[in-house]
Amino acid sequence: MPTSNVTSTREKRYSWLANLPIRHKIILAIGLMLSLLMINSLINVGSHNKQTEARHWADHTYQVLLEIEGLQRTAVTGQLGLRGFLLTHSASELARLDASVKAFQEQLLQLRELTSDNPLQQLRIDHINALVAQWTRELQTMLTATKTALQSADAQAGAQEVARIQADYIAHRSVRVEDYAAALDEMKDTERQLLALRTRGVEHLVSQTFYVNIFSAVIGLLFGLLVIWLTSRMVTA
Repeated sequence: MPTSNVTSTREKRYSWLANLPIRHKIILAIGLMLSLLMINSLINVGSHNKQTEARHWADHTYQVLLEIEGLQRTAVTGQLGLRGFLLTHSASELARLDASVKAFQEQLLQLRELTSDNPLQQLRIDHINALVAQWTRELQTMLTATKTALQSADAQAGAQEVARIQADYIAHRSVRVEDYAAALDEMKDTERQLLALRTRGVEHLVSQTFYVNIFSAVIGLLFGLLVIWLTSRMVTA
C-alpha cells in the first residue's frame, strides 16, 4: 500500500477527535474522568464488602479456636477430677469430674453450631461425641462399682475391691482423654490453616485495592490536566 494511502487512513481514523470543538473535548474528558471515578468507587465498594466478609469469617474462626481451647481446658479439668477421685474417693473430686463432663458436652454442642459450615469439622465432632459417650459409659460403670464397694461393711475388703475395680478400669478402658484431645488438636490445626488463608486473602485484597486507587488517581490527574489545558486553549482562542 502506498505511503500516502496509509497516512490518509490514519488521518481519517483520528480526524473525528481532532476536529471536535474544544468544548466537546472538555466534555468528553470530564465524562471520562467521571466514568473513571464511578468505576473506582464501585471497585472500592466491592472491595470493602469483600473485606468485611473476610473479617467476619476471620472473627468466626477466632471464636471456633477459643471454643476448642475451652474444650481442651475442660477435658484437662475432668482428667484431674478423675485422678483425684481415684486417689482420694473425695466427693468434691467426683463433683468436679461430673461438672466437667456436663460442661464438655455443652461446649461440644456450641462448637458443632459454630462449625456447621464445615463438613470435615462436623465429622470430627461426631467422632469426639462417640469417644466421649464410650468414655462416659465406662466411667459410670467404674464409679457405680466403686461406690458399691465403698459401702461394704468390711472396710478392708471394700478397699481391696475398690483397688481391683479401679485397676481393671485403668487397664481395660477403651477410650482415654488423650484420644478426643487429639481430635480437638486436629480441629484446631484446620481452623488455624483457615485463619491463615483468610488473613492472606484480606491482605491481598487490601493491596489490590491500593494499587487500583493509585492507578485511578494517576489517570484522574491526567484527565484533570487535560481539562485544564483544553480550557486554557478555549479561553485564549
